[in-house]
Amino acid sequence: MIEHEVEAGWGPDGPDAESGVSPLEQRYRRVLRLLPASYRAVWADEMVATFLDGMLDDADADDADGAEFVAAYGRPSWPEVASVAALAARLRLGSDGGPARYVAWGRALRLAALIALFATAVGGLAGPGLLLWQTGRVPLLPRPPADWVAILSLVGLLTWVWQFAGLLWVAAFVALVTGHRRGAQVLAPIATLPEVAHVAVGIWGPAGYSGVTPLTWYALGLGLVTAVLPAAFHRGAPAVRALPWLLALPLAAAVVGVVQVVSDLWVQTGWLLVEWPGLLCIAFTVAAVASLAAARPGRTNPGGPLSHALALLAPLVLGYRLVSMWTYSVEPGSSAFHTLALAEAVGVSVTGAAVAVLAGWALRRLPNAADPAAWTASS
Repeated sequence: MIEHEVEAGWGPDGPDAESGVSPLEQRYRRVLRLLPASYRAVWADEMVATFLDGMLDDADADDADGAEFVAAYGRPSWPEVASVAALAARLRLGSDGGPARYVAWGRALRLAALIALFATAVGGLAGPGLLLWQTGRVPLLPRPPADWVAILSLVGLLTWVWQFAGLLWVAAFVALVTGHRRGAQVLAPIATLPEVAHVAVGIWGPAGYSGVTPLTWYALGLGLVTAVLPAAFHRGAPAVRALPWLLALPLAAAVVGVVQVVSDLWVQTGWLLVEWPGLLCIAFTVAAVASLAAARPGRTNPGGPLSHALALLAPLVLGYRLVSMWTYSVEPGSSAFHTLALAEAVGVSVTGAAVAVLAGWALRRLPNAADPAAWTASS
């Protein structure tokens, strides 16, 4: 029974005489534990007072018993809890002006989100472009081999839909870099629906369908992770320089298309040059080596945000390579591919570990994020 509820610090006549803290205030303070401790040290009292005023204002001001009942048995509302959780996320993904370590984490995660979404958008743009060219529908470019046109002209509607659905990732990326973060946060989850449909058809589809492989599940998981990354761009996040990213997108898609064409030609001779997971590994390794080469030991953050972002992305790229390598290695004649894929996995492992060490060393040199004074100027 609610009448018999007894909470710490609450006696029969109200707040405990020693603590002076009501159960409602205790509950609000428990919710505020989501926030960084140093932030609570500065702002917790003011936030609790605001919450309590709002809660008690809802009670009848002339009804002392009602106010006492609210203080004893009232609880934070779900919107209040959600607002505190959102604030905690924004603080830990700090914008410029907050504690240095939170700023570093925020910059790194946002850069990792941009890189991941950029890579996905490149694949989403290269896929339909390559299909259009291979079916002879791009007159300004050299004609593809006649047998390619003959074969790919027979592809069904689902293939076209699947390829052009990748443009949703392009739209999400463009929205993010041009400052439309809400649009990106909506479009990115929608862009995962084709992968969800792929898994669903594999599980419940016709018996003749190829089914769901570990690579299919990993691709779905990778898509879902990428879909939530735009959430790192909260209202206080610095704006993205859009032009370099927008220029790089079509150039990178063109490179991927050329590599894919060359790979298809090499496949006919029995040697697989590279496929999408391998291309991601090569791009990651090149970026990591460039980041390490550009590191300046005298700086507070010698590798910059790039090394930290690559350290966050390394497990995802390595996992993609290992799962795809295991999936493809069961196919006949895959020994050459297995050797190349293993080399790519080693490259990601070595360079990923190196940038992780560099990023960890740089973080330890930054001022302690637990200093309450760091929040007074930024909040």
